[in-house]
Amino acid sequence: MAFTMKQSILLLLAVLVSALGLQAQQTVIVEPGPAGTLNQALTNPANQGKIFVLRRGIPYLLTSEIDITGVELHIRAEAGPGPRPLLVFSPPAGGTTPDQVISVRANMILEGLHLTAVNLLGSPAERIIRTRVDNVRLRVIDCLIDDAGQTAIRLDGRNNKVYMSRNVISRMGRPANPDNGRVVDDRGLPVDTLWMENNLIYNVTSRVIRDGGAAMNYVYFNKNTVVNVGQRGFEWGEVGEFVFTNNLIVNGAFLGRRISITPRLNDTARVVVAVTPGMGGTDKWVIRNNNFFRDSATVKATPAKQADNDTIVQVSLFTSAVAALIQSKGWTNSNISEVLNFRNPVPTQLDFITKHHAGTGATASVWDHAGLSPNVLYSALGSMSPRFSTYHNYDYGRTSRSFTAGTTGQPLGVDLGLVSSVPDLFLKDGILFFPNPVRNQLFVQNLKQEKIMAVRVFNLQGQLVADQRLIGDNVVFETEKWNNGMYILSLVDRSGNISSRKFIKQ
Repeated sequence: MAFTMKQSILLLLAVLVSALGLQAQQTVIVEPGPAGTLNQALTNPANQGKIFVLRRGIPYLLTSEIDITGVELHIRAEAGPGPRPLLVFSPPAGGTTPDQVISVRANMILEGLHLTAVNLLGSPAERIIRTRVDNVRLRVIDCLIDDAGQTAIRLDGRNNKVYMSRNVISRMGRPANPDNGRVVDDRGLPVDTLWMENNLIYNVTSRVIRDGGAAMNYVYFNKNTVVNVGQRGFEWGEVGEFVFTNNLIVNGAFLGRRISITPRLNDTARVVVAVTPGMGGTDKWVIRNNNFFRDSATVKATPAKQADNDTIVQVSLFTSAVAALIQSKGWTNSNISEVLNFRNPVPTQLDFITKHHAGTGATASVWDHAGLSPNVLYSALGSMSPRFSTYHNYDYGRTSRSFTAGTTGQPLGVDLGLVSSVPDLFLKDGILFFPNPVRNQLFVQNLKQEKIMAVRVFNLQGQLVADQRLIGDNVVFETEKWNNGMYILSLVDRSGNISSRKFIKQ
């Protein structure tokens, strides 16, 4: 069949578009290796434009911050269950930790990763993600983000678009320095879009949003659970279109408001939700169907007066303008205050609260995360700081009002299918390993004949030393030539669950 010139051109364009589409979907699996393996893969010209896939349950040690220019960067975890791959900085000898883990200079997508600012020496960097240029689109999906000295995401570019969904964000800031902990900080630069939906956020020293005075075009904050924000809750500046719905806000601005005996020091600005109308006023604002409450233990821990005799009061939920808008729109009754009991919440931060008001806040200890078991492999790295690949569970009772108080009758707050622990395969499947310490051979015995898909051994630098399957009775690792020291034995079952134990080679 003959083609006209126009048909030929269209056919050629279709082939090119198809080829480009296939190229855009290509992936490169980054296998674990020595420190810097991921850095090398990301900067390899042959990998540009591909999706980088990281193995679950494996640490990836960075020798420098991730900083790629001129091409969209997409990094995701491999499919299936199991702990998210940990990205952690490994300072070189005599080197220093950069101020952030990732710099964003083009559109970026991060999926299913564990991002932490605490390096192998146990020292925290200031930030996890930092945009560096204008007009970038950042998507952060299903990530575990924890332990930053200052901020999870800092926007140093103008008119950025940020989309965050199904993430768990915790331990932002240090109780000894409560001014710094934030989730998103725009540094006073205009923001095009801030979309945050179905995220769990807890233990933030200062505020969830820190706006330095510029305008945000569009804010969508829906179905999030936010627990334990110390100083100020949310501080948006001018916002054009603003949607704040179906959220669960617990202990917002829990450090309270200081009423000073010296009038000029009165801190009257703090509220849980502060937002200023943009040029279009409040016509495109919706603030409804949320639950705000403070738990009794946190309120009880707050003294009536500080050590300097300043009075402490619990802060208001809204600025007067926001409260007036809610009343005028008839949304007052939809913003409820129902105390809930959660399945496995973080403990009350008593040390933070009491020392802050006693004037000894500089000696406040780190966030209390009792109720979780550290990830054995991730915690054994470097300084052996406890690192958690699971998170606290904020499920609550189905008979509560909040369970049907959403805009369409749905539960308020996050819905991640949260779990507080993963199965221990050594106990569940009857897996034994011996001897420990080991000299020449390590035996791994399968008492229940379960199909353990992988039995892996890592050193404390996160490098894979050995990898076998455990399908029959046992496997044997020949260890005679291994260096002396501590190792991690990890099991992976058919569902992708991972459990780990330490052993010593002598």
